[in-house]
Amino acid sequence: MDASESTGEMPAWSARAMSSGVRGHLKRIARLLLGVGLVVALVLYVDVDSFWGTLQTGDAFWLAVAAILVVPNVWLDVWSWGVVVRRLIERVSDRRLLQATLAGYAVGFFTPARVGEFAGRALMLGRGNPWDVSLTVFTQRMADMLVAVSVGFGAMVWARITSVIGAGWDVALTAGGIVMLVLTAGLIWPWAIDRIGRRLLPNASSIHQRTALLDRLHRRTRSRLVLGCFLRYLTFAGQMAVLVYAFAPDSDWPILVAGAGLMYYFKYLIPSLTLLDVGIREGAAVLVFGWLGVSEAAALNAALMVFMFNITLPAAVGALFLRRPPPSFDEEAARVDVPGVETSGDTLRDSSST
Repeated sequence: MDASESTGEMPAWSARAMSSGVRGHLKRIARLLLGVGLVVALVLYVDVDSFWGTLQTGDAFWLAVAAILVVPNVWLDVWSWGVVVRRLIERVSDRRLLQATLAGYAVGFFTPARVGEFAGRALMLGRGNPWDVSLTVFTQRMADMLVAVSVGFGAMVWARITSVIGAGWDVALTAGGIVMLVLTAGLIWPWAIDRIGRRLLPNASSIHQRTALLDRLHRRTRSRLVLGCFLRYLTFAGQMAVLVYAFAPDSDWPILVAGAGLMYYFKYLIPSLTLLDVGIREGAAVLVFGWLGVSEAAALNAALMVFMFNITLPAAVGALFLRRPPPSFDEEAARVDVPGVETSGDTLRDSSST
Protein backbone atom coordinates (compact mmCIF):
# COMPACT_ATOMS: atom_id res chain seq x y z
CA MET A 1 0.00 0.00 0.00
CA ASP A 2 1.25 3.46 -0.87
CA ALA A 3 2.30 5.51 2.14
CA SER A 4 0.04 8.29 1.00
CA GLU A 5 -2.95 5.95 1.21
CA SER A 6 -2.26 5.07 4.84
CA THR A 7 -1.88 8.71 5.81
CA GLY A 8 -4.82 9.91 3.72
CA GLU A 9 -2.60 12.28 1.71
CA MET A 10 -2.80 12.81 -2.05
CA PRO A 11 -0.22 10.77 -4.03
CA ALA A 12 2.69 12.82 -5.36
CA TRP A 13 2.00 11.92 -9.02
CA SER A 14 -1.65 12.95 -8.63
CA ALA A 15 -0.66 16.25 -7.06
CA ARG A 16 1.75 16.97 -9.91
CA ALA A 17 -0.86 16.14 -12.53
CA MET A 18 -3.40 18.37 -10.81
CA SER A 19 -0.87 21.18 -10.52
CA SER A 20 0.01 20.87 -14.19
CA GLY A 21 -3.67 20.89 -15.15
CA VAL A 22 -4.34 23.95 -13.02
CA ARG A 23 -1.40 25.79 -14.58
CA GLY A 24 -2.68 24.92 -18.05
CA HIS A 25 -6.14 26.26 -17.25
CA LEU A 26 -4.67 29.41 -15.75
CA LYS A 27 -2.57 30.02 -18.86
CA ARG A 28 -5.61 29.61 -21.10
CA ILE A 29 -7.64 31.95 -18.92
CA ALA A 30 -4.81 34.48 -18.93
CA ARG A 31 -4.57 34.33 -22.74
CA LEU A 32 -8.33 34.70 -23.05
CA LEU A 33 -8.40 37.67 -20.69
CA LEU A 34 -5.51 39.27 -22.57
CA GLY A 35 -7.34 38.88 -25.86
CA VAL A 36 -10.60 40.25 -24.46
CA GLY A 37 -8.66 43.11 -22.92
CA LEU A 38 -7.09 43.94 -26.28
CA VAL A 39 -10.50 43.96 -27.98
CA VAL A 40 -11.95 46.23 -25.28
CA ALA A 41 -8.95 48.54 -25.61
CA LEU A 42 -9.45 48.67 -29.38
CA VAL A 43 -13.15 49.49 -28.98
CA LEU A 44 -12.24 52.33 -26.64
CA TYR A 45 -9.51 53.46 -29.03
CA VAL A 46 -11.79 53.72 -32.06
CA ASP A 47 -14.60 55.22 -29.93
CA VAL A 48 -17.48 53.20 -28.51
CA ASP A 49 -20.23 55.21 -30.20
CA SER A 50 -18.53 54.93 -33.58
CA PHE A 51 -18.06 51.19 -33.08
CA TRP A 52 -21.73 50.52 -32.27
CA GLY A 53 -23.02 52.98 -34.86
CA THR A 54 -20.96 51.33 -37.62
CA LEU A 55 -22.02 47.85 -36.50
CA GLN A 56 -25.71 48.78 -36.74
CA THR A 57 -25.39 50.22 -40.25
CA GLY A 58 -23.74 47.19 -41.85
CA ASP A 59 -25.05 46.39 -45.32
CA ALA A 60 -27.06 43.16 -45.10
CA PHE A 61 -26.26 42.10 -48.67
CA TRP A 62 -22.49 42.26 -48.26
CA LEU A 63 -22.71 40.64 -44.83
CA ALA A 64 -24.59 37.76 -46.48
CA VAL A 65 -21.92 37.52 -49.19
CA ALA A 66 -19.23 37.29 -46.51
CA ALA A 67 -21.21 34.60 -44.69
CA ILE A 68 -21.55 32.54 -47.87
CA LEU A 69 -17.78 32.71 -48.37
CA VAL A 70 -17.40 30.56 -45.25
CA VAL A 71 -18.40 27.54 -47.35
CA PRO A 72 -15.60 27.77 -49.97
CA ASN A 73 -13.19 28.80 -47.22
CA VAL A 74 -13.82 25.58 -45.25
CA TRP A 75 -13.97 23.47 -48.42
CA LEU A 76 -10.58 24.75 -49.60
CA ASP A 77 -9.21 24.08 -46.12
CA VAL A 78 -10.40 20.48 -46.42
CA TRP A 79 -9.11 20.12 -49.98
CA SER A 80 -5.67 21.55 -49.19
CA TRP A 81 -5.24 19.25 -46.22
CA GLY A 82 -6.46 16.30 -48.23
CA VAL A 83 -3.74 16.91 -50.81
CA VAL A 84 -1.14 16.18 -48.12
CA VAL A 85 -2.89 13.58 -45.98
CA ARG A 86 -3.73 11.40 -48.98
CA ARG A 87 -0.02 10.93 -49.59
CA LEU A 88 0.06 9.06 -46.29
CA ILE A 89 -3.36 7.42 -46.14
CA GLU A 90 -4.33 5.71 -49.35
CA ARG A 91 -8.07 5.50 -48.74
CA VAL A 92 -9.89 8.36 -47.05
CA SER A 93 -13.15 9.99 -48.10
CA ASP A 94 -13.97 13.68 -48.48
CA ARG A 95 -16.66 13.25 -45.83
CA ARG A 96 -14.16 11.99 -43.29
CA LEU A 97 -11.78 14.83 -44.12
CA LEU A 98 -14.57 17.36 -43.65
CA GLN A 99 -15.60 15.92 -40.29
CA ALA A 100 -12.01 15.82 -39.08
CA THR A 101 -11.38 19.39 -40.22
CA LEU A 102 -14.45 20.73 -38.42
CA ALA A 103 -13.62 18.69 -35.32
CA GLY A 104 -10.16 20.25 -35.42
CA TYR A 105 -11.73 23.70 -35.34
CA ALA A 106 -13.69 22.69 -32.23
CA VAL A 107 -10.72 21.19 -30.37
CA GLY A 108 -8.46 24.06 -31.33
CA PHE A 109 -10.96 26.69 -30.21
CA PHE A 110 -9.69 26.73 -26.62
CA THR A 111 -6.00 26.09 -27.25
CA PRO A 112 -3.23 28.66 -27.79
CA ALA A 113 -2.51 29.26 -31.48
CA ARG A 114 -5.14 26.55 -32.17
CA VAL A 115 -2.57 23.78 -31.61
CA GLY A 116 -5.39 21.52 -30.46
CA GLU A 117 -6.54 21.49 -34.08
CA PHE A 118 -3.69 19.10 -34.91
CA ALA A 119 -4.81 16.51 -32.36
CA GLY A 120 -8.48 17.05 -33.12
CA ARG A 121 -8.06 16.29 -36.81
CA ALA A 122 -5.80 13.30 -36.19
CA LEU A 123 -8.14 11.70 -33.66
CA MET A 124 -11.30 12.34 -35.65
CA LEU A 125 -9.75 11.06 -38.87
CA GLY A 126 -9.16 7.73 -37.14
CA ARG A 127 -6.71 6.60 -39.80
CA GLY A 128 -2.93 6.44 -39.92
CA ASN A 129 -0.43 7.39 -37.26
CA PRO A 130 -1.79 10.36 -35.23
CA TRP A 131 1.64 12.02 -35.14
CA ASP A 132 2.00 11.76 -38.90
CA VAL A 133 -1.50 13.15 -39.44
CA SER A 134 -0.74 16.04 -37.09
CA LEU A 135 2.37 16.76 -39.13
CA THR A 136 0.26 17.04 -42.29
CA VAL A 137 -1.87 19.70 -40.55
CA PHE A 138 1.28 21.55 -39.51
CA THR A 139 2.56 21.40 -43.09
CA GLN A 140 -0.68 22.85 -44.39
CA ARG A 141 -0.62 25.69 -41.85
CA MET A 142 2.96 26.56 -42.80
CA ALA A 143 1.85 26.73 -46.44
CA ASP A 144 -1.01 29.03 -45.37
CA MET A 145 1.51 31.26 -43.63
CA LEU A 146 3.86 31.23 -46.62
CA VAL A 147 1.11 32.43 -48.96
CA ALA A 148 -0.15 35.18 -46.64
CA VAL A 149 3.31 36.49 -45.78
CA SER A 150 4.46 36.38 -49.42
CA VAL A 151 1.48 38.41 -50.66
CA GLY A 152 1.83 40.90 -47.83
CA PHE A 153 5.57 41.14 -48.35
CA GLY A 154 5.04 42.01 -52.02
CA ALA A 155 2.61 44.76 -51.02
CA MET A 156 5.07 46.09 -48.43
CA VAL A 157 7.93 46.16 -50.95
CA TRP A 158 5.77 48.07 -53.42
CA ALA A 159 4.75 50.55 -50.73
CA ARG A 160 8.39 51.03 -49.69
CA ILE A 161 9.64 51.56 -53.24
CA THR A 162 6.90 54.08 -54.02
CA SER A 163 7.53 55.89 -50.70
CA VAL A 164 4.05 55.14 -49.43
CA ILE A 165 5.74 53.92 -46.25
CA GLY A 166 9.01 55.11 -44.76
CA ALA A 167 12.07 53.58 -43.16
CA GLY A 168 10.11 52.98 -39.95
CA TRP A 169 8.49 49.94 -41.57
CA ASP A 170 11.79 48.29 -42.49
CA VAL A 171 11.75 46.06 -39.39
CA ALA A 172 8.38 44.57 -40.36
CA LEU A 173 9.56 44.29 -43.95
CA THR A 174 12.74 42.47 -42.96
CA ALA A 175 10.91 40.10 -40.61
CA GLY A 176 8.46 39.16 -43.34
CA GLY A 177 11.26 38.58 -45.82
CA ILE A 178 13.08 36.22 -43.45
CA VAL A 179 9.92 34.24 -42.67
CA MET A 180 9.08 33.99 -46.37
CA LEU A 181 12.56 32.72 -47.27
CA VAL A 182 12.60 30.14 -44.47
CA LEU A 183 9.17 28.76 -45.37
CA THR A 184 9.98 28.71 -49.07
CA ALA A 185 13.23 26.84 -48.43
CA GLY A 186 11.39 24.32 -46.26
CA LEU A 187 8.86 23.74 -49.02
CA ILE A 188 11.41 23.38 -51.82
CA TRP A 189 14.04 21.45 -49.85
CA PRO A 190 12.15 19.56 -47.12
CA TRP A 191 15.11 17.20 -46.68
CA ALA A 192 17.02 20.14 -45.20
CA ILE A 193 14.58 20.30 -42.28
CA ASP A 194 15.31 16.71 -41.39
CA ARG A 195 19.05 17.23 -41.78
CA ILE A 196 19.02 20.26 -39.48
CA GLY A 197 16.88 18.35 -36.98
CA ARG A 198 19.35 15.45 -36.94
CA ARG A 199 22.21 17.81 -36.19
CA LEU A 200 20.38 19.66 -33.42
CA LEU A 201 18.75 16.56 -31.88
CA PRO A 202 20.84 13.55 -32.91
CA ASN A 203 19.20 11.21 -30.37
CA ALA A 204 15.58 12.09 -31.12
CA SER A 205 14.93 9.27 -33.58
CA SER A 206 11.13 9.52 -33.28
CA ILE A 207 11.25 13.19 -34.27
CA HIS A 208 13.47 12.41 -37.25
CA GLN A 209 10.97 9.83 -38.46
CA ARG A 210 8.32 12.54 -38.50
CA THR A 211 10.38 15.29 -40.12
CA ALA A 212 11.62 12.86 -42.79
CA LEU A 213 7.96 12.44 -43.71
CA LEU A 214 7.98 15.88 -45.33
CA ASP A 215 10.57 14.75 -47.85
CA ARG A 216 8.19 12.02 -49.02
CA LEU A 217 5.72 14.59 -50.34
CA HIS A 218 6.02 14.72 -54.09
CA ARG A 219 6.87 18.02 -55.75
CA ARG A 220 3.49 17.98 -57.47
CA THR A 221 1.79 17.46 -54.11
CA ARG A 222 3.59 20.44 -52.64
CA SER A 223 2.59 22.57 -55.63
CA ARG A 224 -1.05 21.56 -55.28
CA LEU A 225 -0.90 22.34 -51.56
CA VAL A 226 0.36 25.86 -52.20
CA LEU A 227 -2.27 26.35 -54.90
CA GLY A 228 -5.05 25.28 -52.54
CA CYS A 229 -3.73 27.55 -49.79
CA PHE A 230 -3.49 30.44 -52.24
CA LEU A 231 -7.09 29.99 -53.38
CA ARG A 232 -8.19 29.79 -49.77
CA TYR A 233 -6.21 32.94 -49.00
CA LEU A 234 -8.01 34.78 -51.81
CA THR A 235 -11.29 33.62 -50.27
CA PHE A 236 -10.77 34.78 -46.70
CA ALA A 237 -8.83 37.92 -47.68
CA GLY A 238 -11.65 38.78 -50.09
CA GLN A 239 -14.11 38.06 -47.30
CA MET A 240 -12.33 40.60 -45.11
CA ALA A 241 -12.48 43.21 -47.87
CA VAL A 242 -16.20 42.52 -48.36
CA LEU A 243 -16.88 42.89 -44.64
CA VAL A 244 -15.06 46.21 -44.41
CA TYR A 245 -17.05 47.41 -47.41
CA ALA A 246 -20.26 46.35 -45.67
CA PHE A 247 -19.44 48.74 -42.82
CA ALA A 248 -17.69 51.42 -44.90
CA PRO A 249 -19.40 51.52 -48.34
CA ASP A 250 -17.58 54.69 -49.36
CA SER A 251 -14.22 52.87 -49.46
CA ASP A 252 -12.41 52.00 -52.70
CA TRP A 253 -12.03 48.33 -53.51
CA PRO A 254 -8.28 48.50 -54.31
CA ILE A 255 -7.67 49.99 -50.88
CA LEU A 256 -9.79 47.30 -49.22
CA VAL A 257 -7.97 44.50 -51.04
CA ALA A 258 -4.57 45.95 -50.12
CA GLY A 259 -5.70 46.43 -46.53
CA ALA A 260 -6.87 42.82 -46.23
CA GLY A 261 -3.54 41.55 -47.57
CA LEU A 262 -1.51 43.70 -45.19
CA MET A 263 -3.73 42.80 -42.24
CA TYR A 264 -3.04 39.09 -42.69
CA TYR A 265 0.63 39.86 -43.24
CA PHE A 266 0.91 41.35 -39.77
CA LYS A 267 -1.47 38.83 -38.23
CA TYR A 268 0.80 35.94 -39.26
CA LEU A 269 3.99 37.70 -38.20
CA ILE A 270 2.82 38.77 -34.74
CA PRO A 271 3.36 35.97 -32.17
CA SER A 272 0.18 34.36 -30.89
CA LEU A 273 -0.03 35.74 -27.35
CA THR A 274 -3.78 35.40 -26.92
CA LEU A 275 -6.28 32.58 -27.22
CA LEU A 276 -7.30 32.11 -30.86
CA ASP A 277 -5.38 35.31 -31.73
CA VAL A 278 -8.26 37.33 -30.25
CA GLY A 279 -7.22 40.97 -30.36
CA ILE A 280 -4.26 40.29 -32.69
CA ARG A 281 -6.15 40.24 -36.00
CA GLU A 282 -8.42 43.03 -34.77
CA GLY A 283 -5.44 45.19 -33.82
CA ALA A 284 -3.79 44.50 -37.17
CA ALA A 285 -7.02 45.47 -38.96
CA VAL A 286 -7.34 48.75 -37.06
CA LEU A 287 -3.66 49.56 -37.68
CA VAL A 288 -3.62 48.79 -41.40
CA PHE A 289 -7.00 50.11 -42.49
CA GLY A 290 -6.63 53.22 -40.35
CA TRP A 291 -3.25 53.79 -42.01
CA LEU A 292 -4.95 53.48 -45.43
CA GLY A 293 -7.61 56.01 -44.48
CA VAL A 294 -10.48 53.55 -43.96
CA SER A 295 -12.78 53.80 -40.94
CA GLU A 296 -11.11 52.08 -37.98
CA ALA A 297 -14.52 51.19 -36.55
CA ALA A 298 -15.42 49.44 -39.81
CA ALA A 299 -12.13 47.54 -39.76
CA LEU A 300 -12.65 46.42 -36.17
CA ASN A 301 -16.21 45.25 -36.82
CA ALA A 302 -15.08 43.40 -39.95
CA ALA A 303 -12.27 41.62 -38.10
CA LEU A 304 -14.66 40.52 -35.35
CA MET A 305 -17.08 39.20 -37.97
CA VAL A 306 -14.24 37.24 -39.60
CA PHE A 307 -13.59 35.61 -36.23
CA MET A 308 -17.26 34.67 -35.88
CA PHE A 309 -17.64 33.39 -39.44
CA ASN A 310 -14.36 31.54 -39.97
CA ILE A 311 -13.57 30.23 -36.49
CA THR A 312 -16.56 30.27 -34.18
CA LEU A 313 -19.12 28.94 -36.67
CA PRO A 314 -17.00 26.00 -37.96
CA ALA A 315 -16.01 25.17 -34.36
CA ALA A 316 -19.67 25.04 -33.32
CA VAL A 317 -20.45 22.64 -36.18
CA GLY A 318 -17.34 20.59 -35.46
CA ALA A 319 -18.35 20.17 -31.82
CA LEU A 320 -21.23 18.00 -33.03
CA PHE A 321 -18.78 15.45 -34.45
CA LEU A 322 -16.84 15.26 -31.19
CA ARG A 323 -19.82 13.71 -29.41
CA ARG A 324 -19.38 10.40 -31.21
CA PRO A 325 -16.20 8.44 -31.95
CA PRO A 326 -15.06 8.13 -35.57
CA PRO A 327 -16.16 4.93 -37.33
CA SER A 328 -13.55 2.21 -37.68
CA PHE A 329 -14.20 1.74 -41.37
CA ASP A 330 -15.09 4.38 -43.92
CA GLU A 331 -17.42 2.91 -46.54
CA GLU A 332 -17.02 5.98 -48.70
CA ALA A 333 -13.25 5.66 -48.90
CA ALA A 334 -11.82 5.48 -52.36
CA ARG A 335 -8.38 5.10 -53.79
CA VAL A 336 -7.15 8.58 -54.58
CA ASP A 337 -4.06 10.52 -55.52
CA VAL A 338 -2.23 7.56 -57.01
CA PRO A 339 1.06 8.84 -58.47
CA GLY A 340 1.70 8.18 -62.12
CA VAL A 341 4.91 7.26 -63.86
CA GLU A 342 7.43 10.02 -63.40
CA THR A 343 11.02 10.71 -64.27
CA SER A 344 11.90 13.33 -61.66
CA GLY A 345 14.30 12.82 -58.81
CA ASP A 346 11.36 12.57 -56.41
CA THR A 347 10.06 9.33 -57.94
CA LEU A 348 11.75 6.88 -55.60
CA ARG A 349 10.90 8.81 -52.49
CA ASP A 350 7.30 9.34 -53.54
CA SER A 351 6.69 5.72 -54.49
CA SER A 352 7.93 4.62 -51.07
CA SER A 353 5.24 6.70 -49.40
CA THR A 354 2.46 4.76 -51.09
